[in-house]
Amino acid sequence: DMGIEQKLWQGAVVKITYFENYMKDFIYQRSLSSNVRRNESAGKAESHGVEIEAEQRIGKWMRIYTNFTYVDTKITENKANPASVDKQVPQMPRKVFNIGGDFNWKRVSCNVAGRYVDKRYSTDDNSDKKNWGYGSRESYFVADAKVSLKLTDWVKLSLSVDNILDREYYDYYLAPG
Repeated sequence: DMGIEQKLWQGAVVKITYFENYMKDFIYQRSLSSNVRRNESAGKAESHGVEIEAEQRIGKWMRIYTNFTYVDTKITENKANPASVDKQVPQMPRKVFNIGGDFNWKRVSCNVAGRYVDKRYSTDDNSDKKNWGYGSRESYFVADAKVSLKLTDWVKLSLSVDNILDREYYDYYLAPG
């Protein structure tokens, strides 16, 4: 990892990080058939990427943030399935983006966040090109929210709602609305 963090003005910070990972005895889900997978060692894999973050604090009560990650992954050696070499590592999206805000006022706190996840492959040879339906891992954007009330120092009452926009997408299975 190599990164830079820069404060810009009161409460604002930007971070940029570059990273590389080289893995051996890498365990992943090997595709045995269209719907059967088994955890196996792929031999070797690597990833290279960058993460960019920005945050703005407004007083003690509010924080707005965003981050973007781009990662290029690939299997570099796999004796069990040579067709997977130079393919994207299964289950790993190339792009992930988050945006949100935290708000705190006395005993009440609230968080609203959105996240985008890029398409992923389920198969180790990246042969699954399906973009909708059972077995696909398509890209999606969802928004979530949570409101909490601190009743005492040791009791907090919370209400969370995931996927507020009721997006339909498949992450192998149909994601809950």
